[in-house]
Amino acid sequence: MATRSLWWNRLARLPWSAPWGVALVAAVVAFANLGGAGLWDEDESRNAACAAEMLARNDWVVPMFNGELRTAKPALLYWWQIASYQIFGINEFAARVPSALFSVLTCLAVWWIGRQLYSARVGLLAGIMLATSLMFTVAARAATPDGGLILGVTLTLALYVASCSGREPGSFGKSTVIPSTWWQMALVFAAMGWSMLAKGPVGVMLPSAIMGLFAALVRSRAAVELNAKQESRVDDSVDAAVAEITPEPSPARSAWNGLAQRTSQFLLAIGPVAWAFRPLFGLAVIALVAAPWYVWVHARTNGEWTQAFFWNENLNRFQQPMERHGGAIIYYLPAILIGFFPWSLFVVWAVVTAARQAWRGGALAKSQLFLLCWIGVWIGLFSLAGTKLPSYVLPAYPALALLTAALLDGWLTQPGLIPPRLLRASWLVLGAVGVTFAVGLPMLASRFFPSEGILGLLGVIPLLAAPAAWMAQSAGYRTRVMGIMIAGAISLSLGMFAWGAARVGQHQNSQRLLAVVERHVREYVQVTPRIGTYRHPASSVVYYARQKVEACPNAAAVAQLFADAEQAFVITPLERYQQELRDKLPPDVEILSREPLFLHNDGQTEIVLLGRVPRIAEKFQGLRR
Repeated sequence: MATRSLWWNRLARLPWSAPWGVALVAAVVAFANLGGAGLWDEDESRNAACAAEMLARNDWVVPMFNGELRTAKPALLYWWQIASYQIFGINEFAARVPSALFSVLTCLAVWWIGRQLYSARVGLLAGIMLATSLMFTVAARAATPDGGLILGVTLTLALYVASCSGREPGSFGKSTVIPSTWWQMALVFAAMGWSMLAKGPVGVMLPSAIMGLFAALVRSRAAVELNAKQESRVDDSVDAAVAEITPEPSPARSAWNGLAQRTSQFLLAIGPVAWAFRPLFGLAVIALVAAPWYVWVHARTNGEWTQAFFWNENLNRFQQPMERHGGAIIYYLPAILIGFFPWSLFVVWAVVTAARQAWRGGALAKSQLFLLCWIGVWIGLFSLAGTKLPSYVLPAYPALALLTAALLDGWLTQPGLIPPRLLRASWLVLGAVGVTFAVGLPMLASRFFPSEGILGLLGVIPLLAAPAAWMAQSAGYRTRVMGIMIAGAISLSLGMFAWGAARVGQHQNSQRLLAVVERHVREYVQVTPRIGTYRHPASSVVYYARQKVEACPNAAAVAQLFADAEQAFVITPLERYQQELRDKLPPDVEILSREPLFLHNDGQTEIVLLGRVPRIAEKFQGLRR
């Protein structure tokens, strides 16, 4: 029975066709209808508005949001967004273009790593898996700095792999595990500098820990093997009788001795390995790339940005939960099972298989060990952190994709590599997800968006893929199983984000409320009004208003805003207006427009736009309910 189909054999003969396939899939998933949905609060709107303000001020150094210093992230994303705005204009598509572009480049870097660690086919599969995993697709289509960090980390480790590999695929680590030339190390550290500009110290410390841990483990293992060979030599002059009376250690004792020996050799290897990576030279290269902006923004803000970023956004987030984003130490296990779907069906077994192969040794042991170090360091550190978000472990997704791709590529020629029961269980889970989507999404839509029950059609994709994969596996057509999974993953990503997200996004309200303000200004006063919010997030309002928005802290501040400005508008929840504002505002301030509160849990609460109406009563009668 054939195990490989024609298309797979063609890929085997044309390894350089793989990057084009990866780039095509990644680009389609990332760019399809990219601007179809409005910006999602809070981060997307803040980042997009910050870049727009920097562009308006012609200031590429100091990040500002709503006229105030923004210390959440470094400036790399803002620079790319500014460049995108200059090409495409200030809109949702332009704000997200950098992340989409970064995602395509990341998938190509994953292809390169897969080719060096295993083969071009593994690289192809890994790139497609990464591009179509749910959480990575979210990052690829969101105006957030995650895409820049993922690219920087992946590029850092890709350059490291390239520096420790020969020209042939699968040659990683055979001759060295530390880059041997200065220019190779310079490229690795320059990529860390990019990560430092993308999201801060995490882009330097964790890749360094990954490479250092891997190199120390390899060197310590080599030392243990060398000692074992030396101890196995029996001196011919030793009396054989002495050897016969020496008791053999128990298996448990032998295992303990082996673990103790490996641990001691590992600890001894840490110092020499750390120094072999040329840390002083590395810091100089990283500083050459990233320090100019950090020094400049420090000087421009009298140290305020530096203190807030490094203390609040890094140290405090690690020490304690911030913004109610906490979780147990196993937080990232379910987060990855959801975020890496549909490929998470195989990821646990892929990690288990890789760990076994790395422990036993063999041709691919170093490749497996390297990816395990990548996953373990990144997920392990953030599991210990106080603040937890699913996006924090996204830089580990490339390694998860590579391990999973290596498992499935091996399964094509070695069916026993994945137990048939595990595969059948995977298809059952896939079908269950389809049923959940088909039933659950219309139920959610009826609660939040009654007109969007059609979203249940997304469940059709896994519902069709599950039995098709089951039948193909039962018939022995393993490459057909792969084709079904790839087609299903691409279809699901496009369905959820290019189509589904756009339908949900049309129910966001800030843009529609501000369109009323714009129409009023254009038709009646033709002056810049004052716009405020009360008990309502201001991020998307700031972006769509294209001006400073005043966040009123209390009802008195709202009343003062209307007292000070003849042309003023305030956005607030309907309940707040009825309970806290109505009796405190001037009598000519009324509701100009109202919209359902986006994603509110009871489906009834509304958001309202307040303003003066006497001169526009007739024009706005159709907008008032």
